[in-house]
Amino acid sequence: MKSKKTTRIALALPLGLAYMEGVLRGFLDFAREKPGWTAVTLPEQLTPSMEWLRHCQCDGALLSITTRRDLEIARSLAIPVVNLTAYFGDMSVPTIMVDHRRIGALAAQHLVEQNFRRFGYYGLRDIHYSEMRRSAFIETLEKAGGTCSSLTVPTGITTGRQIRLNEERLLAWLGTLKTPVG
Repeated sequence: MKSKKTTRIALALPLGLAYMEGVLRGFLDFAREKPGWTAVTLPEQLTPSMEWLRHCQCDGALLSITTRRDLEIARSLAIPVVNLTAYFGDMSVPTIMVDHRRIGALAAQHLVEQNFRRFGYYGLRDIHYSEMRRSAFIETLEKAGGTCSSLTVPTGITTGRQIRLNEERLLAWLGTLKTPVG
């Protein structure tokens, strides 16, 4: 009798994000219903480094690429990978993500329907998904005759001083917006 091969999929996903936890639940439900499929994780890591995938005896991986180093590692792996984030626009690895442009457009449409005519967009600098949302948000508002001010802040904020500076920037920017504003 032939033994059945187990398909091992590495899950290099951060915990604590509802979206990623939903992906994890979905895969685990799939693996439970599909004999021969199993997940491989590093349970002690909230945000695992991609390095462990170099030595993982897996058939593929679901990833959350959030740094250029993660991207380099993902590109070099000998297994098929699927990225589930949109931090960069030039991934060159298979990526599944939500429609960030549609999210931005829907947010703008909702605010226009609430009869706002002045708008503000707050987002992250140099993060592809935030840039896609911002551009669709502003394009949709301009087509509806609205005006939009925007503030984008640096990512990777780690110190109390950096956090306070971003809070000060946000408060100063909010103070410049003429109300009512959406």
